[in-house]
Amino acid sequence: MSTLKSSASMKTSLLGLCLVVMLLGCHTKHASTGKFYSGLSFKEERHFSHAIAQDTHTLAKITDDSYGYYSWKTIKHNFVLDNKQILLDPNRSKGADTSMISIYRTIRNAELLSFKNDQQSYITKEGNVLRNNLYFIDDHRCIYLSFDDDRSAGDDRHIIPLYFDKRNYPIPRKSLKRFEQYLRGYYTVDGSDLFIHFENAFSPAINYFVKAKITDGGITFLSMTVPNSPNALYEAGYNANQIQFSQVLHDIAQPEFELVRPVKDVIYPPQCYISTGFELLDGRRAARNALHEALLARYPGELAPNDTLIITAINYTYDFDNEDHTRTYTLKKWKGSIASYAVTEHIGLNALQDSSMIKTW
Repeated sequence: MSTLKSSASMKTSLLGLCLVVMLLGCHTKHASTGKFYSGLSFKEERHFSHAIAQDTHTLAKITDDSYGYYSWKTIKHNFVLDNKQILLDPNRSKGADTSMISIYRTIRNAELLSFKNDQQSYITKEGNVLRNNLYFIDDHRCIYLSFDDDRSAGDDRHIIPLYFDKRNYPIPRKSLKRFEQYLRGYYTVDGSDLFIHFENAFSPAINYFVKAKITDGGITFLSMTVPNSPNALYEAGYNANQIQFSQVLHDIAQPEFELVRPVKDVIYPPQCYISTGFELLDGRRAARNALHEALLARYPGELAPNDTLIITAINYTYDFDNEDHTRTYTLKKWKGSIASYAVTEHIGLNALQDSSMIKTW
């Protein structure tokens, strides 16, 4: 096995490298919105991520288990470039022209366990493994988050806010770098096919779409597209202009996500939790999210405005006759109480109209 090489520059995800130009190119800020509807698609295929009809699937949800998420792990790897063409200069010796470069390589849990002592010593040190995590929150929504390897960090650093905004619920300045590649997504499962519509939470006008396959215990990203205009993609069909990851990334660095589980003596992945994000409330401002207001009104004196509330379950109820659809959050405090809390949100989605929006994502 080639030698592993440490690097202080291991701070950007591979998927993020593919997207960073598009993400940085947009400065318009809008309130995050989501759509649930069935739309156009080539050959009458129904795999759009916002379709209400959802196949039963076995994807783990982070709201059920603090280790219930998927991670694509990469390491620095010395790779030999080999030019097998005959050299044109007759005065030089004929043969292969080789050189070594350092690139990212995908590693899986089974491979970690087979590493030799020096290799295990490398990957057990904080900072040497890049993580690209995918969290399924409920039957419709997911979050993609890449961040620096920080296995020694306290659990509270691995609380991921579901809702935040720039004005009233801002990400703290000290945490901005950690969340700069935070992507919100809606997904659809059709058998083993997975389709995700992502948006940049900080610049929601930027959307892109990923096709993936559900594998035994994992997920493999196959292709993606970043349209100039989401409307153009909706009209053309959602599987248009897909770019294969195999054409963008090296073949040893393909995006393969495994269900996270602690691997003894090799890598201890962090437990992660999804919070409402209401703990980010800026106390200097009076405006509160409507869902936050409803929660505080339901439990007067029991909840403080800035309590960190971990989401333990989300249940959807559909009423198509009255076009009144809801989702109910079950919550618990991060610390200091074993009590359970619940709040219901009317989401007003419509199965056929793209004008149906969910303003709190």
